[in-house]
Amino acid sequence: DDTLVDTSQSFDVAVAFLVRKFSDVPLGTKELKLLRAEGGYNDDWTAAQELLRRRGVDMAYDALAQEGRRVYMNMAQEAETPLFRKGLLSELRRRYPRLFIVTGRNREEYASVWGDRLDGEFEAVYCCDDVPGTRPKPAPDVLCYLKERHTIKTGWYVGNNVDDMQSAVAAGFYAIGVSQTQPP
Repeated sequence: DDTLVDTSQSFDVAVAFLVRKFSDVPLGTKELKLLRAEGGYNDDWTAAQELLRRRGVDMAYDALAQEGRRVYMNMAQEAETPLFRKGLLSELRRRYPRLFIVTGRNREEYASVWGDRLDGEFEAVYCCDDVPGTRPKPAPDVLCYLKERHTIKTGWYVGNNVDDMQSAVAAGFYAIGVSQTQPP
């Protein structure tokens, strides 16, 4: 998310909706971005929970995630756009046939919006809930599982946030950070 796909009009909007709904205090312009930069808030529903906590509102994660997913699923198909030109992934796959996705999205969120469009371009896609007993990024658990399952010694991991970089380094990958300064 925000490495291959622009989620600023989906996940970010859903987080802003949750914060406003449960605290009556709108999300500041850069507040979510600054929170994510702290690390540990790669999961959007965890980020929303923390933003609410900082406003004095304690909400159970499961209830917040359920409401967030409902809002997200109603808009994501239309709101999300790829951050790559058509044909690029096929070109990369010809050059580097072992491409994978490791995302903080859960399987339902990924499959319903991007599964049909991205699955064929990658050897495997791992969502945050695909491997039981693993911790979310910044923990390296899913990346370590990928390395073991696919007999990979090392590789490059491209991500867009602190949690991605920490996870990659801890799993023994070369970490490549991408940053967007302008909307696509």
